[in-house]
Amino acid sequence: MRSLLVFASWLLVTVIPTAVSSAGEKAPAPIAAEWKDNYLIVRGKDLAGGELRTNYLEAFCRPGSTDRPWGGTVIPHKTRKISTSKNGREIHLESVLADGVVVTHRITVGDDEIDFRLVAKNSTKKDSLAHWAQPCSRVDKFTGADPKNARVLYPD
Repeated sequence: MRSLLVFASWLLVTVIPTAVSSAGEKAPAPIAAEWKDNYLIVRGKDLAGGELRTNYLEAFCRPGSTDRPWGGTVIPHKTRKISTSKNGREIHLESVLADGVVVTHRITVGDDEIDFRLVAKNSTKKDSLAHWAQPCSRVDKFTGADPKNARVLYPD
């Protein structure tokens, strides 16, 4: 193995609190997540729009993305689901990049947050140009827009 890259990032999904704790503080309703057809779908009773769909991960990218066309930035990849815990609170995925890098994902769902832990391994003899990865969230429902009228409500 020539290199091992460890990535850790956290995404906090903010929800509107509804329940009241014994201390009088409002607590958010729990969220749930699933991964299907390359989309991570987060649902919650208090989540604006009811769900947030994210193309996870849309792309693994080379450096210099602002200086070249998108097709030259993206490293092709395939992602598959390895497992989901019985309680649906943990999702394991594996992405295999065209250059041989393998990325394992552990996605853990808390009551009001989702924790992402990624480990990228390059077992080839060649350096990978995968410098970053990009999810792409569909925010139409979250913002109250419809794909048909989104540009009218929110111009460029």
